[in-house]
Amino acid sequence: MKEITRSNGRQAFEAICDITMELGEWIDGQFVVFAESLADGGHVASSEADARKGAYTNAFKKAAAFFGCGKQAY
Repeated sequence: MKEITRSNGRQAFEAICDITMELGEWIDGQFVVFAESLADGGHVASSEADARKGAYTNAFKKAAAFFGCGKQAY
């Protein structure tokens, strides 16, 4: 998270999120991964909370799209 100044002079926040999404199943108390997706997302907003939420959402949608779900949302 970093604070930036937009071209119009207003302050804004820039957030970046890296996410790893794993698909798998539980076998004897162990989670066994059979597919993995790595993605990142970024967002700029006027509030810190909105920038974080946007970055998380963008990263999650991108990771889900690699598995074929979420393509419509992305």
